[in-house]
Amino acid sequence: MVAWATSKGVPLYGGVYDNSPPGIYWLYRLLLLLGADRYHLVVQVAATLAVVAAALLTFEITRQLAPPWPAALAAGLTGFALSVPTLDGDLLNVELAALPLFLAALRLACTGRVTWAFLAGALLGLAVATRPSFAFDGLALLVPLGLDRRLVATAAGGVTALAAVLGALWIEGSLVAFFQVVLPADRAYLLWANGGTMAPVFLRVGTLAIVAGLGLQAARTPAGRLLAIWLPASLAGASLAPRELTHYAHEAIPPLAAGLALLAGRLRWNFSYGQLPAFYGNWLAYVSGARSWKAYSEWFPGVAGRRPLEAAVLRTQWQTTDSRLLILGDQPWLYVDSGFLPATPYPATNSAFWRSSGAADATRQALRNSCADLVVYTDGPGDWRPDLDSGGYQAVDGAPWPTFRANERGPAC
Repeated sequence: MVAWATSKGVPLYGGVYDNSPPGIYWLYRLLLLLGADRYHLVVQVAATLAVVAAALLTFEITRQLAPPWPAALAAGLTGFALSVPTLDGDLLNVELAALPLFLAALRLACTGRVTWAFLAGALLGLAVATRPSFAFDGLALLVPLGLDRRLVATAAGGVTALAAVLGALWIEGSLVAFFQVVLPADRAYLLWANGGTMAPVFLRVGTLAIVAGLGLQAARTPAGRLLAIWLPASLAGASLAPRELTHYAHEAIPPLAAGLALLAGRLRWNFSYGQLPAFYGNWLAYVSGARSWKAYSEWFPGVAGRRPLEAAVLRTQWQTTDSRLLILGDQPWLYVDSGFLPATPYPATNSAFWRSSGAADATRQALRNSCADLVVYTDGPGDWRPDLDSGGYQAVDGAPWPTFRANERGPAC
């Protein structure tokens, strides 16, 4: 309604009042020119474009710090969360309008160019003119910018944009009302939302500043340094006026999504999502006859290539038909590859092994009595070295996994 009234010549703030910054009204003035007063679809499309832009920019920012699949996950989480109706994702509020501007500024700050740094500052200024709390988020730009001339260019861009905003308010006759009416009202609103005192604001911002400092001190990667500042800063901005208005959360969604995606990217997966097409392509090539079993199995990272080499080493170490093998770890297929039967009832020391009463003691006893002719120590858990030493096992050189050979089988076996 405020944008509609100003489009009819009523001065903003002086003739029609609301306490939102001018950027959101100018955006809606543009939408009115596109027919938003007749077609609500115009506003819906604008909100959708803002969400899509925020998701794509989150991808681009995260892509500077991580492989494509965590970046895609961050973008997907951002797009989903910004679209949830219970978070007011169906409304084009100041947070959603300012978010693409800030994210574009952060992405441009990562380019390393002075010209783009100036534009980054200008976009940050426009974001602040739409949602002032993004001034807190702007602290994140310090991480990619560093203390060089790009920081000066960014500051110049921000000052230029804010000067242009004030100039536009002056031209339309709203500047005096902005300072005399809006700013005092914003301060009163901030006090009211925090129970009549600024103490909660100082406490939250101070606590988040300490968290940011500790995070920055502990960070060892560019991603860690960026999130150490960006996430606390966005939470500070989003919580300035802690009310029940859920769209305030939009400001903190991209750093939260990026943090979760980067955390997922640090997990050790057998396959990343980006490898799934190649995984099924490898299988299709094998079943269609275009790829041999050897080529198919060697496609898998690490383990598949080591198993045949390990089996070949084992067969050279012990030739008798009743040879017994013990795998310490979770590679039971080595029994099949080598042709050796297990020396104990437990072909793998996996999680089920450790839940079985007496399994660990029986395995230790078998090692101490040299009941296994050959032992392959593929992984943990458990430290079997003292038992291997007690059984007199000798290391086998040249094996892919730590491999041990008994001098002779013990009489107690």
